Amino acid sequence: LLGAVADAPAPRAVVVAGRIPAGPQDTVLPYDDRVYVLRATARTVDAHRASDGARLWRVVLPAAASDVLPGRGVLLASTDGGVLALDPASGRLRWRQPGYPAGVVPDGAGRGADLPVLSQPPANPAHGDIGRLAAVDPVTGRERWAYPAPPGGVVRLDWTAGSYHVRHLVTGLPTGRVEVRDLRTGALMAAATLRPPVPPTRPDPERPRPDWLLVDGATVLVSTSAERRDMVAYAVGSLTRRWTARWPPPPSWTLVGRCDRLLCIGDETGNLFAVDRATGALRWRAVASWAMSVGDTVVTPASAGGPRLGTEPSALLREAATGRVLHDLGGWQPVPTWAGGVVLTRQDGDSGRTWFAVLAPGDAAPRVLGSLPGLDEAGCSPVRDGLACSSPAGPVTLVGYRAT
Repeated sequence: LLGAVADAPAPRAVVVAGRIPAGPQDTVLPYDDRVYVLRATARTVDAHRASDGARLWRVVLPAAASDVLPGRGVLLASTDGGVLALDPASGRLRWRQPGYPAGVVPDGAGRGADLPVLSQPPANPAHGDIGRLAAVDPVTGRERWAYPAPPGGVVRLDWTAGSYHVRHLVTGLPTGRVEVRDLRTGALMAAATLRPPVPPTRPDPERPRPDWLLVDGATVLVSTSAERRDMVAYAVGSLTRRWTARWPPPPSWTLVGRCDRLLCIGDETGNLFAVDRATGALRWRAVASWAMSVGDTVVTPASAGGPRLGTEPSALLREAATGRVLHDLGGWQPVPTWAGGVVLTRQDGDSGRTWFAVLAPGDAAPRVLGSLPGLDEAGCSPVRDGLACSSPAGPVTLVGYRAT
């Protein structure tokens, strides 16, 4: 018996765990332990188990869905006719509301269903009305509270990394006043005038006015001058000042990614600035147009102005704290995992195979796990225990892997 075990072949590091039928006109949305397939021609949504591809349910909708937003105890489908709420266990239609999903608010105790927040169209667009946000009951669709967005204002939600969860609504008024509301109740939590009034400008599609209010998780960033040569950070729940940037920020800046314990801020010329969240100190800078946090490392493109994340021909793995380059990933494409790591994929045009590898900060090079055929031009997204890889003309292939 021991000899038989010793002589048995080792399990493969990369395997096909299952396949899900999907056509070129279908939209595939992997999320956690599910893979949703939206079929526009049939107006259906299919829910599949991500571990093996088994179909859990199929529902025919009143209108074709273009997107779904999963939450705990509720699944929100976006259609031209508004938002449809589905029971995630069965696909049963619960209610329909105008607008589209803006996020879901988690239950504070972690046991109840998430609270959907909807962005609804304006009632009087000709009078400057830009719409409103409304929180609705996840089971009945009954409105719990609503907030009309102020004309000329800036509306932001504090997204939680890796989920659709939001907790605070942050609004910047043209007067320079900033207001923070609890998204579960709609109650005003904090308000303060943090900058001079924002001068009105004519809309210019070629050069849109940069936003003066940005939100990244628990941090609110405010520019207090028209030239945007400053940056002040506040706590999102109280608007307590945390720091003022002492290094010269660029004239126009925006958030380009999350870099572990740092804020990654970019400018319009392709520079990336990694800023300490606690102090506002500039830790490092690089020429890069995006950043993807993977544990205590950050993946950036090897040059500015390149293609978007997932299509960059060369990427770098950096130490998040210092920006030091740990690895040149070459042609490997990084895919973040649900466990907080990274899987790398690479297409071999000669053999038609897709190769898979893992990379840890201590590794000298990507550690190749193996390859699979039939995934030509596939784009891979993370699911709980593997990857869901979609090809333009083929099914969704569920890939399982062992990193050790």
